[in-house]
Amino acid sequence: MELHQIRYFLKVAELQHMTQAANELHVAQPALSKTIKMLEEDLGTPLFDRTGNKIRLNTAGQIFLDYAREMVAASENVRRELDEYNQTEAATIIISQNLNFDIISLATIEFNKRYPSVRFEFTPYLAPTGNLPIQHDIAIFSTALPVEEPDCRTVLNERIHLGVPFNNPLAKRDSVILREVKEENFLFTLPFQSTLNDIMIMQCRLNGFYPKRFITITNTNNVHYILRNGMGAAFVPEISWYYMMRENGFALVPIREPECRRCINIRWKTSGYVSKASVLFREFLLDFIPKEVRKLREEYHLEE
Repeated sequence: MELHQIRYFLKVAELQHMTQAANELHVAQPALSKTIKMLEEDLGTPLFDRTGNKIRLNTAGQIFLDYAREMVAASENVRRELDEYNQTEAATIIISQNLNFDIISLATIEFNKRYPSVRFEFTPYLAPTGNLPIQHDIAIFSTALPVEEPDCRTVLNERIHLGVPFNNPLAKRDSVILREVKEENFLFTLPFQSTLNDIMIMQCRLNGFYPKRFITITNTNNVHYILRNGMGAAFVPEISWYYMMRENGFALVPIREPECRRCINIRWKTSGYVSKASVLFREFLLDFIPKEVRKLREEYHLEE
């Protein structure tokens, strides 16, 4: 029994007419009739009742019909899955981001264990213009408020603490009110027009002052270095910068009033070519990140 025989059978069973079936299958009618006859011989029973030019499924044909559909569907599913596997194995997933988020790096490592041939490329995040879709497979960006859209989800809504050196009197406090820190020298990170800088400036202004800029630095590692060496103050997101908590090189003091938070979001490509690999990675991220966040909250006894 061969797959093309089963496909021919299904077409004849659908049309109940040998000539019409031959035309749609683009084969000669005698060849089609011979194929059906060979299939019946393989099965050991007629599948059609033939009366003159008419042909109809008999009881045996009705029984075989369901199996024939399942076999063809299974064949198509295997081909589709193999195609998707080949696409996944050869894919490069392009991720754009505008923040440091160690959990993303951990996610790529864990995903690569499952799909070792998938490659990753990281690039700076560029916000889409107007209603235009993103150009890369995955975009990871931060906002002051949660984002819930068909092609985007907030995966982390985290509190922001005040990071200060241990030699700062505020380091001994259980919490601070933001207006108490107006005389501190703040660290700003590049790019200057970042969500974290925007949140810091906005919250300080709402509390009656503009944060004094002590220094503008390029990345969060520099924040860590400067605070450990006894200088400055910084807004520090408690989860996405969790490695700073592990280092214990400075104090993280909760900001009691107002509550300062930052959201990290994932947006995914929905138009143009979307590889199977990028879909799998997006689904993996949406499951992996919340689990890792829960583990961190439990480890450091952090509130939601």
